[in-house]
Amino acid sequence: QASRLEGLTKSHNERIIVSARSLDAARQQGAHFPHRHLGAVQVKGKHQPIEIYALDVDCEGVEGSQA
Repeated sequence: QASRLEGLTKSHNERIIVSARSLDAARQQGAHFPHRHLGAVQVKGKHQPIEIYALDVDCEGVEGSQA
């Protein structure tokens, strides 16, 4: 599923897109990221659409980022 979400970054013009499940898991671990709801999308291999979010984080200076 991660590679399918990665592919959505270009079509949505976003740097980082995560599923609601990933965002919830991060919250349960105490992480808080500014984010925006992008809606529900159908991804290959899933019967139900999944809710996706764009993370509004600054990646500048992070090793490996393509800022």
